[in-house]
Amino acid sequence: MKSKNPFHIAEALDIKVREARAKLRENPEYEPGWGRPEMHHHIISRRHISWPKWPSEDAQRIYEHKKLHDEGKVTMCQGRDGEWLIQYAIPNTPPVRRSTYFFSGDYY
Repeated sequence: MKSKNPFHIAEALDIKVREARAKLRENPEYEPGWGRPEMHHHIISRRHISWPKWPSEDAQRIYEHKKLHDEGKVTMCQGRDGEWLIQYAIPNTPPVRRSTYFFSGDYY
């Protein structure tokens, strides 16, 4: 597998994303671009700054987290590490009230 995305590795190896990230860090070929280690478990996608869009394989995950964002269950934000943009979804405990940002009306 050539992917360095921990979500892809976790799916391919049928392990938890946390374990996939640990395997990446053990690998001497590990590349920077994943942001601060304490934020790794909030990453839902990342893309190189030269790419016009987020990876298509992450589209469903981003869509689902946009719904959770509008429901107040997570806060979505972006960060940058070198030449990589990182999309985070940070859980809100308890959920917060907010007006819809990504969707308006009924989207279920």
